[in-house]
Amino acid sequence: MSERRLCALGLVAAIALHLALATAYALHTPVFEAPDENDHFHYASFVAQRLPEQPTVLGSEATTGRTVWDQCVLGHHPPGYYLLLAAVMELAGASDVLPSPRVLGTQLGPLQFAHAHDETTRRSTEVDLVFALRLVSVLCGLASVVLTQRTALLLWPGRVGLATLAAVLLAALPQWSSAHGALDNGNLAATFAHLVVWLLARTLARGRFERSTTSWLGLALAAALWTKLNSLALFGVVGAHALAMAWRAQQGERLRVLLPPALAMGFAALAFAPQLVRNLTLYGDPLGQRAHELAFAASRLPEGALPAWLWEGFLPNLARSFVGYFGWWRVPLPGLAHAVAAGVLGLAVLGALVGHRRDRGLPGARWLLWLSALAAFAFVLRFNLSFAQPQGRYLFPAAGAFTILAAAGLDALGRRIGWANGFRRGIAALWVGGAVAVFGAVAMPAFRLPVTAQAPHEAIVHGALRADTPSATRDVSLLEPPDGAVLDAAPRFRWRAPADGAPRTLHVWLTSGRVLLATWEMGRIDLGAAAFELPAELWDAVPAGAELRWNVRRVADRSRGEAARDTPGSATASLRRR
Repeated sequence: MSERRLCALGLVAAIALHLALATAYALHTPVFEAPDENDHFHYASFVAQRLPEQPTVLGSEATTGRTVWDQCVLGHHPPGYYLLLAAVMELAGASDVLPSPRVLGTQLGPLQFAHAHDETTRRSTEVDLVFALRLVSVLCGLASVVLTQRTALLLWPGRVGLATLAAVLLAALPQWSSAHGALDNGNLAATFAHLVVWLLARTLARGRFERSTTSWLGLALAAALWTKLNSLALFGVVGAHALAMAWRAQQGERLRVLLPPALAMGFAALAFAPQLVRNLTLYGDPLGQRAHELAFAASRLPEGALPAWLWEGFLPNLARSFVGYFGWWRVPLPGLAHAVAAGVLGLAVLGALVGHRRDRGLPGARWLLWLSALAAFAFVLRFNLSFAQPQGRYLFPAAGAFTILAAAGLDALGRRIGWANGFRRGIAALWVGGAVAVFGAVAMPAFRLPVTAQAPHEAIVHGALRADTPSATRDVSLLEPPDGAVLDAAPRFRWRAPADGAPRTLHVWLTSGRVLLATWEMGRIDLGAAAFELPAELWDAVPAGAELRWNVRRVADRSRGEAARDTPGSATASLRRR
């Protein structure tokens, strides 16, 4: 069989493996039961409803002059990933959605939130939307797996088995599959990081920075910055790689070697400048780090705890969670799984030590991979000098580099013992079998939702928050303000509805798309009294001359499979702020 066909078959196998595992986690993990997933969803819904506005950092109202209604928990992140999710929401006709999870009273089990009939009795369209958005992460992981195989082939030309093993090790890493089955801007940032490393590998393979490579490098760096700030570490990777290439070049050629990567980094910095200016204007520093530190001050390490934390907390937990640690860090892997991972790593290290010089790939290949790995680790370490966040997924921008290095060591060991193909296949089979066992024996039981659901009107995601009632009922009528009213002060809404015990919700939205108020969905307010006064801070957020629409609807009974968009209620009225 030709090398090209072997390469294609290996790539197809790795892609199929990633799609199977990541999609399985995406479909089986209950809504928002991945770290910060509800906050990622909230940011995306904010952008979908209020584009071109960007949320501000949590707790920054005193500095920015914005209200709490303008904030998101993850408001310190750039908006690139959330623009992508917002576009999917818009295409699905479901941009008027909001997350509404309730934290469980006890945190002894694996679940963070209470789950209701919209996930257990009949899956709602809003829950389906979350699963659809998770597929964006699955696709990001697919691109990273492909780039990992292609990078390995550039750095170890003709070594198809090595490249395929690297892609398989990545595709079947349990934490990789779990993270890429959830909403997380880190998934897109990791894809751009893998693209950057692949582009740099091209420069090693071709001995120079070509014009097309330089252009794509600038675009990839800019896109990574607009996705997540830890992408700043890529500038160190590109800069150090360029210096190494210049060092190996002849003295008269060094400036010519350094100029293209400098242009690429300059373009990326210039493209990201608007975000830096925004942060400087709002928070007083270009990266918004002071605002972030204030928002998460409660998570800072206590004074004097750093040395013990680094050795006893940070390093062990970072290693364990890189292999697998699911949910809100409440579902660890069994010791056997970590022993297998440690054994495979040990064999890779042994192979790297005993392998021949010809097993080291192109000159500079290992340097590039270690540079990528160390840059990612340094960024995580810097964060953990202040905050306790030893999460292995933060190393995923260099996940491909780790698996290529491991595959190179394993391949070298197999060649050393004269059983290269069989050894690689045995390692791959062990790794894939372990990944499947972890999903079936650890993740599935932990994420199985209880048979008994919560109250019939509860939902973890709410939609149809700016929708006209499809068939307005006569028994719910709006009294004030009158339709078409023009007001100077915050309105008092009044309506008439039968006292039938069904909870009702008041929806107020701007015709521009922003959901201003949804009493039940935002605050669990059951409007027994047929009146509600709009809070002054929300009225202040309405621009002069803007038009609002409002109605009163019955809250959907999820235990009967009702859809929020189809529930009866009043007609829709409008008003305008003078």
